[in-house]
Amino acid sequence: MSSVDPVVGLIDAARFATVKFRAGYRTDAVDDFLDQIVTLVKDPMDPQRAHREAVERVQGAAFPTVTFRDGYDMQDVDVFLDEVLVPALQDAPAPPPPPVTDPPPPRPSPSAAPDAPEDPLVAHLLQARFPQASSSAVNYAADDVDLLLDEMIAALSASPDQGSGRHRARQLLEGAAMDRSTTSGDGYSAEHVDAFLMDVLARLGS
Repeated sequence: MSSVDPVVGLIDAARFATVKFRAGYRTDAVDDFLDQIVTLVKDPMDPQRAHREAVERVQGAAFPTVTFRDGYDMQDVDVFLDEVLVPALQDAPAPPPPPVTDPPPPRPSPSAAPDAPEDPLVAHLLQARFPQASSSAVNYAADDVDLLLDEMIAALSASPDQGSGRHRARQLLEGAAMDRSTTSGDGYSAEHVDAFLMDVLARLGS
């Protein structure tokens, strides 16, 4: 059995809680990083050097964050890297992996709140998912984002409810000016879109 099997096994068994509507690490960035560590330590020509390099990479790791999309709980990831993976790479006794916490309860729908009428627009916005326009940058496909905004505007325009929150949400949507990412002509900056949609959601709920 290879001497690096315990490290590979720790990484393969790692599970992180996910968060949404608060900052979390991009899941693909964390997964790709851990895959790189596995590749580095798995059957290396110089195991000691590979482990030292892996420790340096783990200790210097930094991941982009997301808010509107699902992301890994940052504390879960940091604890695993610092308290489990680094000691294992240094061949020091490692504590057992942190227990996998139960996923957080699902967000209550607007209809579950006392005296809050069900709002299909809010539900539609919360369920929105966009394909990435580029594999080299975090961009959302512009056509999919534009389609969602058009659907929201049409629904608000046809709605008999002209409450102040929905009216302000419609004004924000109609005045939307998404920034195209400079790295891809076919996508919008995911960070900009996420922040904009959070603002729309806040106005709908007001």
